[in-house]
Amino acid sequence: MGSQENQKMGDNPLLTRNQLEIQASPEDSEQQETTDEDEDKFGGSIKFLQHVASLTAHGLALMSVCVVTYWISLPAVGGGGLSWSKGDAKRVFNWHPLMMVTAYAFMTVASLSFRTWDNIPRSNRKAFHAIAWTVAFMCGLIGLVAVFKSHNDGASGYIANMYSLHSWIGSLVAALFILQFASAHMAIGFFPRFMSSLRLKTQILAVHQYLGPVIYVTTGATIMLGIQEKEGFIGTCAYQVDDADLMPIRHFFEISLECRVSHILGLIVFLEVLLGTFCLYEFPETKSRQTQRLRDHGHVL
Repeated sequence: MGSQENQKMGDNPLLTRNQLEIQASPEDSEQQETTDEDEDKFGGSIKFLQHVASLTAHGLALMSVCVVTYWISLPAVGGGGLSWSKGDAKRVFNWHPLMMVTAYAFMTVASLSFRTWDNIPRSNRKAFHAIAWTVAFMCGLIGLVAVFKSHNDGASGYIANMYSLHSWIGSLVAALFILQFASAHMAIGFFPRFMSSLRLKTQILAVHQYLGPVIYVTTGATIMLGIQEKEGFIGTCAYQVDDADLMPIRHFFEISLECRVSHILGLIVFLEVLLGTFCLYEFPETKSRQTQRLRDHGHVL
């Protein structure tokens, strides 16, 4: 067998050993075709599941905005409702969770815009992606302004800024968000005079594609940290027990309403993160679709 193989390689030095094995083994070729078919089926199943997850994530995004709106309307949460008036710091602060959760909802829309609407032209999806990210940016900016406005309201009493883990991580995420926003403008050619190099644009686009999922996950985590911090200020989440609490579910309704609602809000955000990252992940069996997207980017650049 070895001499026959060497003879074939001598006759045609361009043939590799793998090519010789395929020529010598038709069964292996048929097995390879079967494997390719199985991978295509798996890739199709993954694409379908990602599409369903994307639609579900969009539904959760809308649900999160509804739940946070109800949450900040409860009297125990800053007196209930919204305000932008001096001397009403607690209701001014309520703009912060509302705007941050709304911003995250638009981040979900923006991040999954290339996963959900395959039947829409790519140029339209890019525009939709940019608009949704811009709306998210504006909502986040309003939310940040609300925090500093409420904390620095002398009529309501001054409150320290930037003392919690939530605020520290939130500041880093905001910095990444600004970097992502800038890289998007440079990668898609809004500043062609400064970005004339195709290679540089490609590198910036790679950074942009990396930062997107990172910001999506860390923003969700920061929101959940913020919910936990706010529950500490509410201070009514725990219930009284006289013996070992072996069946906590029995005491569900002993948890205050505002805490139950905030828990549900946190779970919705967690599921949004979970489904969103599943949609954004590139499975090995879907490599061909990833390659096609890179070709599309190359065409745009």
